[in-house]
Formats: sequence, structure tokens, C-alpha cells
Amino acid sequence: MKRIVPILFCVAVAMAAGRADAGLDDVVYEAIENDLGPPTSALLMKRLGVWEDADISPDLDVLFGKINRQSKNRRGKRLGVLRGGGVNAVAVPGGDVFIMGGLAVLLRNEDQYACIVGHEVAHLERRHSAKAVLTAIGLDAINQSLYSRNEQERERLAGQFVSLLFERGFSRKDEYEADELGLKYAAAAGYDPRQCLAAMEIIEKIEGGGRRTSLLATHPPTRDRIERMRKLIGEMGEAYAAAPVEPPPWGFCLAADPEAIRQSGYNSYMEGDYEAALTSYRKSSEMKVDNFTDMRYIAASSLALGDFREAKKQVKVIVASFAPRTAAEEIYYAGFEKLLERMEEAGAIPAAEPFAEAADRDAEAGREKEAGAGYFAALLVKPGETDWCYNLAVSLENLGEKDPALEYYRASRRFSTAPEEIKELDGIIEELSGKD
Repeated sequence: MKRIVPILFCVAVAMAAGRADAGLDDVVYEAIENDLGPPTSALLMKRLGVWEDADISPDLDVLFGKINRQSKNRRGKRLGVLRGGGVNAVAVPGGDVFIMGGLAVLLRNEDQYACIVGHEVAHLERRHSAKAVLTAIGLDAINQSLYSRNEQERERLAGQFVSLLFERGFSRKDEYEADELGLKYAAAAGYDPRQCLAAMEIIEKIEGGGRRTSLLATHPPTRDRIERMRKLIGEMGEAYAAAPVEPPPWGFCLAADPEAIRQSGYNSYMEGDYEAALTSYRKSSEMKVDNFTDMRYIAASSLALGDFREAKKQVKVIVASFAPRTAAEEIYYAGFEKLLERMEEAGAIPAAEPFAEAADRDAEAGREKEAGAGYFAALLVKPGETDWCYNLAVSLENLGEKDPALEYYRASRRFSTAPEEIKELDGIIEELSGKD
């Protein structure tokens, strides 16, 4: 009982201040929102990056304000779009809503954004996020954080909550409730709730072949949600009986920008969300045909997902049609050639280690292009190996390829867990970034 005193004390203070209806749950939820919300938002923004375009912010602020005003308690505080995170959106206790880059690049107009935001504001209104934290982490741990005021403890709990958001999500009941309220908020704010169906159908297409994205893994089946939404919209009256006319593209629609889609795909790939990466790169490739970066990451994502047939098809296209123009592209092309040869011999995705072992021998002999090609082939099969990223970066740097070298130094730094390695890589990246 001793460790629960601070929470009970807060209840007593709340009741003494005239909030006679303040129960234990309400005070705990407020403690979660005030204590865990800010570090959770900070951690998400640090890990995934934020779209900082100054032209975007006013549009987001206006949209968020219009939706938030429809909720009773107006618990929403801020809307942001993150660069990474796959196909997802989250409501952080305390009032922040984040749309992840993998979802942002799929939405086509302001009404679709409004529907997603409405859903997340509903989670805030019903305090689903705070309830999920309480259920998963427990009163004792939350009480300890509140009592100790320890920043490191709060950051640790924030990390637990980020994992909770992406891995477990909310209950089916909470999701259906947020769907219903989100539709009502969007309609009351002047948006077309039928675009919620359009947004969900875009997401549903990603489920092709029974595969589930990070969003779909933590939500009820998308088709069930679409049918429930359709019924709810039908009950809203004749105004929504006709087929909707799609609104014009919004000023802030990443779906119209192939470079934004490509950046989102790269972030998803680096986070290990290969489904989201594949979706983004396929979309950007449709907008800018024969882009080598798209071809490269479609093949790499297919390999990471274990899709031998699709991966082999993409690798064949690259080997047959791509003409390298730089030393870096020559390395990538040679890596794909090595990979295709092994794929045809084995009839399956080959092991990564033999490529890396051969690359080590080439590096010792000073054969930089051959070494780079080997490390690149190994990383195609087994992404995330920090040593291989580093060795590929060294080969690229030795060949004078600054930007590609930085890409792989940064990848090595991202995957490294050793403090000394991270410090060394930070120094290399800073020095190389400053070179002309």
C-alpha cells in the first residue's frame, strides 16, 4: 500500500478542490497524460523525424482545431506528421496526434486526413490511450514514476508505451468507438465522412494476400470496419446517400510528392517495416518510372519479406535494364548481379554470409568495388547488419562517393548498439558531412 500513497493523495487533493467526481481512474489518467505524454511524444519525434515544412503547419493546425472542437473535452493539443512509422497513426495521452509517413503518403485529400484525425481525437476524448497504458504498465509503475519524478524512469515508461502503441494497439471495442466518434467529428467539422470509407479502402488494398501492416496488426479487420462505417454513414441522413465526389488534392498531400513517398519508404525500410516500405516505393515508382532507388528498394523489401518470386523478378529487371553511371551505382549493380546468380543457382533466397565473407577477402586485397558489391548483396538479403553497412560505407568513401557513403555510415550508426561504435560513427559522419 505504501507505494500507492502519491496517487491516493492526488485523489484527495482533487476532491478537496471541489472535484467531487474525481475518482481514482480520472486522476491516474491525468497523471499519465501529464507525466508520460510529453516524453512519449518526444521519443516518437526523435525516433521517426517530423515533417518540418513551414507551409504545412497552418493547414494542420486549422484541420486539427476544427476536429478537436467537435469533441466534448477537447483533449487534443497538437497534430504532427512523422517521416517514419509505417502505415499508422497514434494518439498520445496528453493530447498529441501523429500521422505516420507511411499513412500520410496514401491519403489523397483533406477530408481523408480529417477522418484519420477524427479517429485519433476520439481515442483522446475517451482516454483510450491512457487506459491502455494503465492496463499494460500497471498502477504501481505509474505511481512510482509520479512519485520519483525521475526523468530516466519516465523515459523508460515512454519507451514501453511507444512499443504498446505499435504492437498491441487498443481493444476492438475502443477501435469501433473511435471509428464512430471520428465519423461524427469529421461530419460536424464540415468534412465528408464518406471519405473515411475511401481512406479505409486505400488501407485495405495494402492487405492484399493476407498481409497486415503495422496499423492493421493492431486494429480490427479493415473490411469489418468499412462495413460498420458504411452503416453509420447511412444513418446520418440523405445528405450522404449519393456516391461522394472526391475533393481536390489538399495543399499538404504527400501522396502527390514522389520524393516524400520515397523518403517515407526509406524510413520504413530502416525501421524494419518492409511492407510499408514496399508500398511506398511501389507508389513512387508509378509516379517516376525507372527510378533506380525505387527499383533497388522494391527488390530489397521483397527479399526482406522472403518473397523469392517477386524479388527475383525485380532483380532481373535491374540487371537487364539498368545502366550504372557512378561508382556507387556500379557497386549496387554488381551486387545485384551476384545476388541473381546465386538465386538462380539455389532456386531460393541465398544466405547473406557468403557474400560478406567474399567481400572481406576483396577488401583485404584492396578490391574496393568488388568488396562493396559483396557487402551490398549481403545487406540485400540480411538488412540491418551494422558491420556490413560500415564496410560498404568505407568502400564507397574510398571510391569518392560521399553521399552514398554517408547513407551507409548513418545506417551503421542506426543499427549499432555499442556506445563506443556510435561515438566513432558520429565523428565520421560529422567529418564527412563537412567535406565539399
